[in-house]
Amino acid sequence: MPRSFPSRTRIRLRSAGAVDRAAARTRRAARRRRVLGALTGPGRHRSGRAPRSLPRCGFPRCRPGVPATGPRGRRATTDRASWSGQADPGRTDQAGTELRRPPAASSATSGRRDREEAVPSPRPSAGEPSPTDRADEAGSADPADRAAPATEPVPIVVLASGSGTLLQALLDADGPRPYRIVAVGSDKSACQALDRAAAAGIDTFTVRVADHPDRAAWDLALARRCADFGARLVVLAGFMKLVGPGFLDAFPAAVVNAHPSLLPAFPGMSAPADALAHGVKLTGCTVFLVDTGVDAGPIVAQRAVPVADDDDVASLHERIKVAERSLLVDVVSAMTAAPYEVSGRKVKLG
Repeated sequence: MPRSFPSRTRIRLRSAGAVDRAAARTRRAARRRRVLGALTGPGRHRSGRAPRSLPRCGFPRCRPGVPATGPRGRRATTDRASWSGQADPGRTDQAGTELRRPPAASSATSGRRDREEAVPSPRPSAGEPSPTDRADEAGSADPADRAAPATEPVPIVVLASGSGTLLQALLDADGPRPYRIVAVGSDKSACQALDRAAAAGIDTFTVRVADHPDRAAWDLALARRCADFGARLVVLAGFMKLVGPGFLDAFPAAVVNAHPSLLPAFPGMSAPADALAHGVKLTGCTVFLVDTGVDAGPIVAQRAVPVADDDDVASLHERIKVAERSLLVDVVSAMTAAPYEVSGRKVKLG
């Protein structure tokens, strides 16, 4: 009995580095909110407006917002009261001595300070969120639900057993891709798919069933190898082995396969021949999420291929494979570029 998928799950495939950076941005935004709250006091920062700037200290080199006590209090002790200049009404030091402003500095220094003090605190226009509000919005989002940077494609592992034409289609996709093939694995020690990967400078690995005591052990070993490369999505591209629960549990709703028929019609190894034997006028290809059944998982996307009157198995299969390569590239790109939703047997791409 094929395993069932969750009733409704929203999935975003992200690289681990992007998740870490999103979490770091969330922590920084939270720290900014705490600091701003401490400086402005409760209730003083209204939504939609940036907090007012703190008043500048009247003494040179004194940083805004630093109290005239503690390590920097030496600049505001009673000996400053003897400076010539105008009294500063209402300002006293801790000893109660009235403080006076320092004498006028040179024109260059004075002008620079005046220009600094004349800069108003930034105020957003009406309806525009303040920088703090924008930081709050960024910080309040769940890191697992925020878009990965376009410069960081999602790492995927491709598993193949044969010629590797589906792999080559993923490698040759035009334009910037939201995915990056980090490794190609096989159940065979030698196959053309591994050769294609090596020619493209991609790491390869082999996990043979015969090297493990049973299929469950092989499943776990295969899952570990894919996880070692940081795979967020696993693509079965002509992989001639069924993967079991041990593997699927490691990549929930993140293992896809392509099949040369319009499932659920004609599952199994002889789909083009079955289509001709049944005299169908339309067949095609399907990309689906893998479960423990045989070509039985939730359908992600399909593409139709007409059956010609003079078709044989080879000619029909070749036309299906052309559509299959294009469809697989489109689906993998969509799944790695935006969230997708799995609801029972229905899959909705973002």
